[in-house]
Amino acid sequence: MSSPYMNICAKVMAAGLLTSAIGLMTLAGWLLDIDVLKRIHPGFPLMFPDTALAFVLSGLSLSGIHAGYSKVARSGAYIVLLLAVLPVVDDATGSGFYVSLWRLMSNQAGGVDFGGHMSLMSSAAFALAGLGLASVGKGGALPPAQLAAIGMLAIAAFGLIGYAYDVPWIHAFARTMAVHTAFAAAVLGLGLLFAEPGRGFAAVISSELSGGILLRRLLPYIIAVPAVVGWLRLRGEYAGLYGMNTGLALFALSNIIILTVLLYRSAQLLNRKDSALHESEQRAKEIIDNTLDGIVTANELGVIESFNAAAGLMFGYRADEIIGKNVALLMPEPYRSNHARYIADYLRTGVGRLMNGGREELCAIRRNGELFPIELALAEVWSGQRRYFIALIYDITQRKQTLDLLRASEKRLRAVFDAEPECVKIMTADGSLLDINPAGLSMLEADSVEQAVELGCDALIAPHYTEAFRVFLKSALRGDTASLQFEITGFKGTHRWLDAVATALPAEDTKPRTLLVVARDVTQRQLAEQALRVSEARYRRVFESDMLGIGYWDANGGILSANDKLLDIIGYSLEEMRAGKLDWMAMTPPEHLESDRDALESIRETGVCTPFEKEYIHKDGHRVQVLDR
Repeated sequence: MSSPYMNICAKVMAAGLLTSAIGLMTLAGWLLDIDVLKRIHPGFPLMFPDTALAFVLSGLSLSGIHAGYSKVARSGAYIVLLLAVLPVVDDATGSGFYVSLWRLMSNQAGGVDFGGHMSLMSSAAFALAGLGLASVGKGGALPPAQLAAIGMLAIAAFGLIGYAYDVPWIHAFARTMAVHTAFAAAVLGLGLLFAEPGRGFAAVISSELSGGILLRRLLPYIIAVPAVVGWLRLRGEYAGLYGMNTGLALFALSNIIILTVLLYRSAQLLNRKDSALHESEQRAKEIIDNTLDGIVTANELGVIESFNAAAGLMFGYRADEIIGKNVALLMPEPYRSNHARYIADYLRTGVGRLMNGGREELCAIRRNGELFPIELALAEVWSGQRRYFIALIYDITQRKQTLDLLRASEKRLRAVFDAEPECVKIMTADGSLLDINPAGLSMLEADSVEQAVELGCDALIAPHYTEAFRVFLKSALRGDTASLQFEITGFKGTHRWLDAVATALPAEDTKPRTLLVVARDVTQRQLAEQALRVSEARYRRVFESDMLGIGYWDANGGILSANDKLLDIIGYSLEEMRAGKLDWMAMTPPEHLESDRDALESIRETGVCTPFEKEYIHKDGHRVQVLDR
């Protein structure tokens, strides 16, 4: 509930409690024989016990209505109605039953004199109170409770005027109502008048619209000023300060001046409020007209009542062209034909999937007949007694096109991803597998992406590479392009060597950072390198065994390397060879150079040559017979 509504309810409850308090104090005056509590002033009439009891019950009933005890409150209202009717019936029939009842109660209370019973005016007031309290929540535009309250206020005012002005005919009639009875009746009448804050007179006076503000501001003065000024004028006449004509002139002039000042001040207040409201409406209009979303309002019949600039650009209509037409004009078929039924169903059931919070992608139609996608949200608002629907419309054509391009791009990337002959994986920083291409599944010997993701890659990596693999991922996460060569054993037991490169993918706001890992199967290369290393090791053993003379030389005759056996055959030292003093062409006798040239030509063409005998010239000049190959 709104704060003003709760405020009024609290005041109504306070009025009820005050009324009950007045009744209780008067009852206490009768029980304790305290005259001031019974009549306020020695010359004033008494408030009788039945009147006080009726005030207690009426006040509690009024408070109970807003405290959630409506059934108990209505029971109290019926008792009040009974207390109002019984004395009238008793007086009319002359049975004396009602007086006898109070005499019996007097005897039960230890002989306390409870006097007479409530006056006719009091009975009328309580009859209205009982009927009004019993009818709270019932009736039409002007609730019966408020009509009863107005009647009570009239009776209370009649009684108070009788005391204040001492008019003979009012005096004779109104003096039958005690002054505190009139006051309590006025309080109870005001509380009953506002017992239903959202209806009738109470809704008008509590409204924040200009009429409600003006009524709240002027009504108390319209009631109080003539009464007070009239009383002062009467006192002045009694004191002999002026005659009747002067008094009436002063009375009229005072009322004119005071009420004119009040009216002027109220007009100033309303002008300020209207000016602030106009500025607020202008700001709201500027905001709505400059927002990027289309905003359209329509009434319960679907007739457009406002159409902002963004909606005009979106649909191709000017506001003056579309306002007054049905909102279905902005919809393609079949929505256009069914729109009236949609509204009728909502008004009947109050259920709508898009209403107050729901958003949905739909299709709309521009003035030129072009269909385009929109995102639509609806809200229902009330202004007074009128209901409006607000449509928030966002043209998502560009977003749809971007999504289509993104999907096409993702499709192309997926095709590349799937066709890549190397293993391509998407992994998290902790090594969890998110996705893998078909080539990768083959390397891991997994039957499906789901199996690979579920089982993960950690168990496949050779134990002595586990820590290196973690460092490899962390390095990539820092922004480096990391690389690592490691061993794995597939899900079906095949051993492989992989050469992997990893890089971090762009971060997404709501997701942890991921890594792109591309791995190549280098098992065959590793095997070839291992075989080469074995071959080189065997050759090195032969080279260093000195079983044969072995050497390397270039095409120009320079010996690049030679083992000890060859150096021993030709008589040179290792230092001389390293110094470049050995030349196999210089050590070859001229008659053998032709055989050397034929061997070199064969090596160039076939990679090998047929072994042949030749001689080398030893360092000391003698010739050495060798088999060259």
